[in-house]
Amino acid sequence: MLEEMLPETMTATQAQSLLHRLLKRCKFEPSIAEVMDEWYAIIRENRRPEAFKAGPAQAVPQRHINQLKDTRQALLEGRPVEGTNLSKELIQFARGFFPEISLSLIEKNRLEISNCMTDRKKDRERKDGYMTYMNLDKNGVITLYMSKLR
Repeated sequence: MLEEMLPETMTATQAQSLLHRLLKRCKFEPSIAEVMDEWYAIIRENRRPEAFKAGPAQAVPQRHINQLKDTRQALLEGRPVEGTNLSKELIQFARGFFPEISLSLIEKNRLEISNCMTDRKKDRERKDGYMTYMNLDKNGVITLYMSKLR
């Protein structure tokens, strides 16, 4: 039965490794389940990626270090991190309405911009004569409104 369960292409090294593991683990004759457990453990270990090997240190540009520090500080303070969670499509859509809008303002109003984008797609499909628009006030807050098509 064990011959059926183990692979036919087992190398001598693999068989030797399996034997040594079974001798360490089992005091008496191993059961089929114990043999298979050890065999599967060997397979898993062979599939495991190699451990990290440290190489020579590389210099990191100061701007990357500063950007990481700013990102860390923003996360600690609970502020949005500029340029994260923004798809190119969302940025292009927002800048279609407001060409000079900053990434931080897009991030701050991401939900409203995203809602406007999905609502406009639905408005085009319905063709009911109304369209969703955005309005940016002086405080940087975007408000959505519906208007008749002209």
